[in-house]
Amino acid sequence: MSFNNLNCQLPASSLTSIARCAGFTLLLVTNDLVLRDPAVLLQGVGVANIASSVAQTSLDVPFLALLFAVGAASLGRPALVSERRLLAAQAVSGAAALCAGLPLALAGGSEALAIALFCALGAFAAFGLLCWVSLLARVAVERAWLEIVICLGVSAFGYLFFLHLAEACPICVVLGCLSAASIAATALFIRFDASKPGSEVRDGELAHRDGRRLKDLVRSDYTAVLCIAALNFVLAASRSTLDFASAATVHSICALGICAASVLLFVVSFASARDVGVKPVYQAAFPFISLAFLLLPFLGEAAKGLFMFGSTALGTMGTTALLLMAFQAKRATGLSAVGVYGVYSGFVHLFLLVGNITSLGDVGVDGASYAGYSIFGMLVVYVLILVLVVSRRRTADRQVGPGIVFVGDEEAFSRICRTLADEHDLSQRELEVMKLLMLGKSVKAIGDELCIAQSTVRTHTRNMYRKLDVHSRGELFELIA
Repeated sequence: MSFNNLNCQLPASSLTSIARCAGFTLLLVTNDLVLRDPAVLLQGVGVANIASSVAQTSLDVPFLALLFAVGAASLGRPALVSERRLLAAQAVSGAAALCAGLPLALAGGSEALAIALFCALGAFAAFGLLCWVSLLARVAVERAWLEIVICLGVSAFGYLFFLHLAEACPICVVLGCLSAASIAATALFIRFDASKPGSEVRDGELAHRDGRRLKDLVRSDYTAVLCIAALNFVLAASRSTLDFASAATVHSICALGICAASVLLFVVSFASARDVGVKPVYQAAFPFISLAFLLLPFLGEAAKGLFMFGSTALGTMGTTALLLMAFQAKRATGLSAVGVYGVYSGFVHLFLLVGNITSLGDVGVDGASYAGYSIFGMLVVYVLILVLVVSRRRTADRQVGPGIVFVGDEEAFSRICRTLADEHDLSQRELEVMKLLMLGKSVKAIGDELCIAQSTVRTHTRNMYRKLDVHSRGELFELIA
């Protein structure tokens, strides 16, 4: 997966696009307030008898469990997971959070009631995010990705603004108003726009022609997902080293990291001619991440803050890239974007959960605390190295699947390929490569059959993709589907 293989052109603005951006930004701000720092909400409702780590776990466990569960259900039975059902589940979760939060805010309550509040908020965040994944998957990938990148940057400022507002107004009121506005915006968008027919029928027809599409997709994406998971684990595990800083400082660092991620994603997606993907970003950042993580106990406060800023930016870039991976998977294979994103994101958030419950505490440069941290740090770097090694494995030569299933004889298939070649001015060799790619041949197999080098096969493939204006084998399949 690369960010800039979309032939991206900045789409013209429209009222529908603005409405989508407004609704998705509201959701991002709400989820940031819910998921990033439960200590703010604990303080806002006046709960002092529950640890912040317990609250964070109570948020994260239902959040990632629902990502996995709804994602798996969407892959198995897409018709069961609709935007309206996801929105209804989000509304029910929000009502449950309100029922648990009001008694806490007004008169205090038990630890069990506080945990119920955070579990409901975790469910609210998961259902809302999956609902918007489904809505954005109806849009052209290029337009959806641009809107997501813009919304990400705007949400960083919205996050800081509403945190500042919560100092003057109870956080429960701020969060309640934001949640209600997010649900209302989503409902209005579903009512007036999402009911329009999209490209789901054609994608579904393509999906049913290849029974191994999910296995092939995971095989092609798993290294990128591992890289994203590793980045987010380091981000979560290192956050506790900022205990010296005030809550406002930590929030500002997080918001700046999110904003930096938005800018970087925009640059690599729309302003760069280089082929930039998740794995190259991880491979380039690996030495800095691992070295800085080992040296955290020796770093000053400013250096720790800078490391937190960088890791937040990289981790946010990765988790946002999961959306692009889901949209591209839907376009190439016909699989549900909600299903792909739910499973991938659930796996990544599992690493985030482990990082959140791994408190590094007050680490000094001597004594048992540093010894324990050294062991933990070396273990983390070892895991990062494993991910680095896996991400460097060459996967381009693997066969991506059994190829297109063409209903007709070989002569008809060849005739359609010849027509495409004539219409798009393909050379004879590019035509041969195109036919073999459609039949599911790997780069190595094509090279062996045509008696040419694998690098030559890749060159012909790039030229053929450019002339046909496609960017993946799945899009190539669609040309004769």
